[in-house]
Amino acid sequence: MTPIKNAAKLWTAAVLLAAGTPQFAARAGDRPDGPDEIEPREIDEPEIEEREIERPEIEQPEVEPAEVEVREVEPPEIERPEIERPEIEPVEVEVREVERPEVEEHASREIEAVEIGDEIDDRTDQSGKSDDAADNSGSVSSGNDSGDSSGSGGRDGDGGDSGGNDSTGGDSTGGDVERLDASGLLENLARDERPDRDDAGFPVRREEIAAMDISPAAVASLEAQGFEVIARRHLTSLEHDVVRLSTPPGMALQVARERVVAADPAATVDLVHYYGLGLTAGGRPHKVRSSDTVRPAAAGGQAWRVGLIDTDVAPHPALAQTRLVPWSEGRKAGGPTGHGTAVASILARGGQPTIYSANIFRGPANRPYTSAEVLADALEWMTEQGAPVVNLSLAGPRNAVVDRLIAQMTARGISIVAAAGNGGPAAAPAYPGALPGVIAVTAVDKDMRIYRYANHGAYIAVATSGVDVVAANAKGGMARYSGTSFATPRVAAMMGRCRADGAKAQACRDRLEHAARDLGPVGRDDTYGFGFVD
Repeated sequence: MTPIKNAAKLWTAAVLLAAGTPQFAARAGDRPDGPDEIEPREIDEPEIEEREIERPEIEQPEVEPAEVEVREVEPPEIERPEIERPEIEPVEVEVREVERPEVEEHASREIEAVEIGDEIDDRTDQSGKSDDAADNSGSVSSGNDSGDSSGSGGRDGDGGDSGGNDSTGGDSTGGDVERLDASGLLENLARDERPDRDDAGFPVRREEIAAMDISPAAVASLEAQGFEVIARRHLTSLEHDVVRLSTPPGMALQVARERVVAADPAATVDLVHYYGLGLTAGGRPHKVRSSDTVRPAAAGGQAWRVGLIDTDVAPHPALAQTRLVPWSEGRKAGGPTGHGTAVASILARGGQPTIYSANIFRGPANRPYTSAEVLADALEWMTEQGAPVVNLSLAGPRNAVVDRLIAQMTARGISIVAAAGNGGPAAAPAYPGALPGVIAVTAVDKDMRIYRYANHGAYIAVATSGVDVVAANAKGGMARYSGTSFATPRVAAMMGRCRADGAKAQACRDRLEHAARDLGPVGRDDTYGFGFVD
């Protein structure tokens, strides 16, 4: 309905209401009283014509887009002035040689990021000592009457422990000394073989177990469980059989070892541990002046025999009077020679020795390594050669197979002389030096101060010079070395000469201990053992 019609209806309704029509009254339920009735009339509604309104169309003008001209702006060229640099004439500096005092032993840092191999540091300081030597100056005096320390001192930059303290007699095992983790010093050994770890964190060969004197029935039982025989080795002189077993895929080494032990409880079973030189050799050796040489023993000196289990030995003038007998299985072209050559030259100072040289190390020259089964083979060869004394300037974790072989050798009268280790005063015992019957050697400097990174313990037998020691450099000339590695051959040479006189192993050891000059607290102690020998 349109708005006009609505308006008309509203208007009509208004008129009717105003007139009071009965039509609306009735709708309310109340009729009007009165005689007159009003007749309603119809009102015609006007007709309203609806018209459509036409909207005009608005034309939208077409707008053409404007064209914008884009112009390239060339950056202005900036001229850079040329700066003339004055020519500086080099100044000639006169280099004078400083006379270095004769120092046979002095201190060193124990273990750096690399181990002693074939790398030689060319630096020496103005005093003629290596920078290793100054590091031991904070170590305490070792005399019996020394009640004061000359300082403690952590290792400067190479991760070691503090070696000095304030205890009487130079014992540097103070409670504030942090223990050096020996397994960490072997951390990067044998990386090319991707080693596993034993329970103590020491590196071991992955997926391999060694069993000595295991029964054939036990081997057959293990093969049925998925083990495989890698190799069998008969040690003729020591009368043992060693079997190397690969573990079943996915089996943990500790579980595999338990399985092998269960198969034959009488067998000697262990993992195949790795060994290096980091626990016995100090930092890099330092070259010395040509005048600082060690002359070989004069012809006609005492002849004696000693075994050397180490790296290979390079030809050197310091070994001119030495007869070297190499182990054929250990000869490897291009193998490491640095450590073994230095140790051999120290052995050669006393008389005219025959050195049975067993190279057991492989790997890079600056970080050589070996493993327990190779060490076992070398011990067998030393026994076969009849070496009365064996020098072991190495240290590492305890291994059941190696332990048993060394125990058998010492029982047969072979003197084993081993490095005490460079793990620090609070370090755990180093092996094989800590085994019963082995002569463990620690190092002191020329002032009888303990090598500040030497191990301490009840297994220490004697001390001797092993700090800043002049020895043969495999690449020519001489160098200074520090560590218990380089104290050990001095004692091995003493034992070798004693054995050459016909004395038994125990008698020679007794002589060694009685000849020692007491250092530190009165009597035997865990720092110097029975004292200094030379």
